[in-house]
Amino acid sequence: MREYRLFNDPIYGFVEVPSGTAAKVLETPVFQRLRRISQLGLSAFVYPGATHTRFHHALGAMFLMNTALEVLKKKGVQISEHEFEASLLAILLHDIGHGPFSHCLEGQLFDCHHENISLALMKMLNQQFEGHLDLAIRIFKGEYERPFFHDLVSSQLDVDRMDYLQRDSYYCGVSEGIIGAKRLIRTLNVVNDHIVVEQKGVYSVERFMTARKIMYWQVYLHKTTLVAQHILTGILIRMRELIQESKSIVFASPYIQFFFEHNITEHDLNNPEVLNNFIHLDDTDFWMMIKANMYNPDKILSDLCQRFIHRKLFRIKVTKEPMPSDFLQSKIKEYNSTELYSKYYFAEGILENEVYGKNEIYILTSDKTVVPFSKFTDSLPADNLFRKNIKYYYIYPRENMLF
Repeated sequence: MREYRLFNDPIYGFVEVPSGTAAKVLETPVFQRLRRISQLGLSAFVYPGATHTRFHHALGAMFLMNTALEVLKKKGVQISEHEFEASLLAILLHDIGHGPFSHCLEGQLFDCHHENISLALMKMLNQQFEGHLDLAIRIFKGEYERPFFHDLVSSQLDVDRMDYLQRDSYYCGVSEGIIGAKRLIRTLNVVNDHIVVEQKGVYSVERFMTARKIMYWQVYLHKTTLVAQHILTGILIRMRELIQESKSIVFASPYIQFFFEHNITEHDLNNPEVLNNFIHLDDTDFWMMIKANMYNPDKILSDLCQRFIHRKLFRIKVTKEPMPSDFLQSKIKEYNSTELYSKYYFAEGILENEVYGKNEIYILTSDKTVVPFSKFTDSLPADNLFRKNIKYYYIYPRENMLF
């Protein structure tokens, strides 16, 4: 009989972590670091309650994975104890490679996607646990011969998305992310070793897709968060320049300094020194760094840090159609901005929001045939499902904010 550790979660109530490798992994410094990594990066600039962490999300996703596997077992899907534990480990560790502020700084410290860092850290833990994560890594990478386990970790309809939509919605105080995950999970099944949704769950899938689209516009791509992210990125760019050019004394933790002083790439993930510095980084390093440089002798760095700390943000204009090609240049001239300042104070870009994506969700119909969701649904026409929704944004200072 398995023993459990319990966590009280505001979304699901009691979340159980089975004793064994999962409980031991949870106690490692590598995993405990997720308590200090914000789930939504800088969204708290807009939604004050959005201070939950990747630790919350990992436990929640593991709870949904446990629920999904129990549902599938009751429907006759053969799942061994080893596969069960490995699946829990795969989802528990799927976001372990996120850096400070999660997606906000992805690729800024060094050019590498968080999933590749997650994999490198899982391999490191696997050595520590003497190979007990072998199957979890194969599931995470999609290399296990029963691919439905990977479907639950990473796909159009995985437990990762099911948790973050509900969790982010709850902490932001918006209702758009409520998706009815319990019903959705109870309609899951397995055909030809892939996850399918029984026909009675098709409306839950439609709600899931709609919720995801709205949450991206309302929360994940919120215009104010984009501005805060632009300022944070500018701070990092300016600090890297000053450190590498030795033009000014800047304060940063030794772990941040390491990445500023070295041009790290994905190929360096096998280097223990790189991983050791990475796992010591969290949000607090950056908050301390930004506060400490608010009065740096460098005017640009000082100004950007003060804006970030005091939430004195730039303006942003978001449009459905692109503005005239000289719009931003006209703003730069209006503020008499030099080329040196312009890259920190002005920006333009494209926002993309895709409802569905490339990989299909499959529906198991009442006559036991498997049909792509895009062919089955009549509420979400295919041209809307596969169309990318695009908006354009332009960032520039407020009139009285340039020095």
